[in-house]
Amino acid sequence: MGCQLKRISKFILIFVLLTACAKQDKQSGEQIDQRAWFNTDKQFSYRSSMGEIPFHPFFDASAKNKNYSENELNVFILTQRDSKFHYEFDLASGSAYLKRTFCPYKDSWARYSSKLETLPFNVGLVPRSLDQLAAPQKVYIFGNAPEGKVTDSVVYPVRVVGGVVEQYCRNFPCSLRDEWVSRLVYIAVFNDDENFKSVVDLDGLKRKVDWSNARAAMENYLGASHNEDKILPAYRVLNEVSLNNVLDFSSKNNHHFTGNSAKALQKSCHALYDYVWNNASELYPEGKKTPSKKAQEKKIQDEKFEKDLPVASKLQGNVLMFEQKEKPSEVEKIMNKRFSNFSSFFRHFYNHHRSKYLTCEKFIQSSSITDNFERHWFFAYFLNYFHLEEVGLIYNCNNEAWIENPLLQSGKRLYDNKKMLSGCSTESLDLAMIRGITAMTSRQRSGLSYYKYIEYDSGAGHTHEKIYRWIYESGKRLSCEDNKSQSIFPEDVNWQSFHKKTQLDKSGYIY
Repeated sequence: MGCQLKRISKFILIFVLLTACAKQDKQSGEQIDQRAWFNTDKQFSYRSSMGEIPFHPFFDASAKNKNYSENELNVFILTQRDSKFHYEFDLASGSAYLKRTFCPYKDSWARYSSKLETLPFNVGLVPRSLDQLAAPQKVYIFGNAPEGKVTDSVVYPVRVVGGVVEQYCRNFPCSLRDEWVSRLVYIAVFNDDENFKSVVDLDGLKRKVDWSNARAAMENYLGASHNEDKILPAYRVLNEVSLNNVLDFSSKNNHHFTGNSAKALQKSCHALYDYVWNNASELYPEGKKTPSKKAQEKKIQDEKFEKDLPVASKLQGNVLMFEQKEKPSEVEKIMNKRFSNFSSFFRHFYNHHRSKYLTCEKFIQSSSITDNFERHWFFAYFLNYFHLEEVGLIYNCNNEAWIENPLLQSGKRLYDNKKMLSGCSTESLDLAMIRGITAMTSRQRSGLSYYKYIEYDSGAGHTHEKIYRWIYESGKRLSCEDNKSQSIFPEDVNWQSFHKKTQLDKSGYIY
């Protein structure tokens, strides 16, 4: 999934488990009334039909209440215990979406003989807390499923009793240690669940639950690799971690947003998005103008850019909090540069702002489709270019095609992205954007990792929330799932060409 926290920290310009028997009542949680995160310019957020500001469970809620002990946390629930629906969470939109409907699946490690289906635990996330992979901190919570829906603005108090090291292998077998991507997942119980009142550590939890079933679920519910008729493991639980080690590791490697630091990041990302759209929209053949261009340039130059993100390795290293700022003259020089065509702007942006932009897109929405239709779909195509590079492709402007960019043993790619981009014309980049949809679709059909665009999460078991975002898919699936080909992008949306004489159809052919 990229360079994780190391990449995310590089801002220079802009940034500052299950009960064994008797059923209990459903868990009750704390209603959160705060709606601060999306209380911003309407071009960056959605409103309900009644004009209500939506709730963002990660940024609007808090990880702790004042009276909590060291191992007590708030979580918001994604997938409930025994539910047939598996949900995931998109950080930028603040929305949950249906990942899959569970079906009876096998243990890819062939250690657990019975079929698996629903989860024997709840899956939750900790508000405002990022793990060492720069993803919201995940928690497996044992106890009865909470009341309400996954989309409710409710957090639940839990007590952490330990953790597990969850590892991911992109292409099995991963024979080298570095080929396994690791993250720490908390193991917790609900604070008010009477069945687990006496549980203070993993050993105590294991005496109350079927741990072999729970572990098999942890290692398989996210999917497995498939090679013809073979099912190959993609996930494993390598180590069990004591409570003290969980607390110590998290204090050194996790990143915790404060309200002010998150808002500073949001403000800076909004300025960067406006910079992109204001420049790009002026370069269309019809000569679109954005009235607020000069005002926006002044706003960006005067911005007090600060950063608030950590640097950390996969399972080692410290969180480093620091702040870097460019000199005002350098900011002014970069931001005042004018461009004659889209290719010159795109190269400049790629060379100066790529890492900052990818960090922003991970956390902050770039547009609202209800506010500006053209801006929204521009950014959808624009971001897909970078996603294709992330999954291992590169656009060859000479051959006018997206091609594989193999990863070398050194960790670098075979082709240098900046060098390859240097000779691309505006016409070539138009083709790159259009053909990017076809390239991403090909990866989906081949069972490889890819991104798909979700508009509205509708259907049976779905959350019925607005997403309007690219969502990462690992290509891993349950043993009972087929690799069904699906449309990954709206058929009625097209890239608006920047080249004066070239028109392109959906597949990227010139006519």
